[in-house]
Amino acid sequence: MPNTDHTPLNLKLETALATYLDSILASASLTGLQVLTSHTETEALESPRCVISCDAMSAVNPDLPGVMDCTVEIEYLTQHTTTTLANHKLNAGRLMSWLADLSVVKAALTATDGLHCYWYQFMSQRFEKETEEGTFCTRLTFLIRAQGKGM
Repeated sequence: MPNTDHTPLNLKLETALATYLDSILASASLTGLQVLTSHTETEALESPRCVISCDAMSAVNPDLPGVMDCTVEIEYLTQHTTTTLANHKLNAGRLMSWLADLSVVKAALTATDGLHCYWYQFMSQRFEKETEEGTFCTRLTFLIRAQGKGM
């Protein structure tokens, strides 16, 4: 029987990362963090929250169909009216430390049905103080080489 999973690779990556983050929240002392993917439809946005998006992908090699280099951005957002800058940065650091364990994250992604992660690399961290919505925002960027199984 042919593979009928036609979920785009970027959505698989976002979902797999959200599942990983949900699984480590208590251990990372980040309880109460709302984890969302860019394709999550919700009007109930909470603070703090983490939004995962994979909007840029490029083919690695024409001889390797479906293997893509994917740029993934994870935004950690808090309302400046409910937390301090120091607390925001402390929790963003906790989040980063759990995402920095590249072998663990790679294994979590590869364990996801319909996804294979070849490698995972941290690219950058950027902080913005008070965006238009009155939030503190830390953006973490990763490059992930992955392939959707059956693609």
